[in-house]
Amino acid sequence: MIHTPNVTDVAGMFSVLIAVVSILHQVQSVQFISYDMRLLQNNIQSVSTSIQLLRHSVHRLNVDVVLLQEVWHPAEDIFNIWQYTKPIVMLHQGSEGGGVAIVTHRKVKVVHLLEYEVDGLEAVWADVMLGKVGAVVGSVYVPPGDINVINILDTYWKNFAVCLQVVDRNGC
Repeated sequence: MIHTPNVTDVAGMFSVLIAVVSILHQVQSVQFISYDMRLLQNNIQSVSTSIQLLRHSVHRLNVDVVLLQEVWHPAEDIFNIWQYTKPIVMLHQGSEGGGVAIVTHRKVKVVHLLEYEVDGLEAVWADVMLGKVGAVVGSVYVPPGDINVINILDTYWKNFAVCLQVVDRNGC
C-alpha cells in the first residue's frame, strides 16, 4: 500500500515555520510582510533525496518563498520545482554536506543580494516582493558552537527596516 502524505504529515516532516520578522529600527510608512506571503523553512538534509516531498509540500501548502539549509550539493537538473524560479544557492566549500538555498514562486519578484555574501558564512540573501509587500530574506546555516556567525549577522540587521532571517543554528 502506498502512503500519500497529508498536510499533517508534511508539516511534521518539514517543521513548517513562518519564521520571525525582526524589526530592526523604526521607519515610518514601511509595509511589512503580508499574511498572504507564505514561507517554508527546512533543514532538508539533501535536496537529492527529498526533492519529491519538497515539491509536493510547496504546492500543497501554496508556499511563496522556500528557505533551505543543508541542501548537500544537489545536481542542477534535480533541483527544480514546477512554477518556481531557479534556486539561489550557496554551497559549503570543501565538504559534501551543508549549503543553503532560497527558492521563490514565479509570482514573487526576487533579487539575489550578492553584496551581502561573506566568505566563510553559509548564507544567501534576497529581496523578495509579492504584490506591494516586500522584505529581505536570508537562509543561513550556523555550524554547531559558532557564535561568530551571530556577530556577522548583526551587520545585516542594521541595513534593513525589515529583515527575515532563517537560521539553522545547530546548538548555538
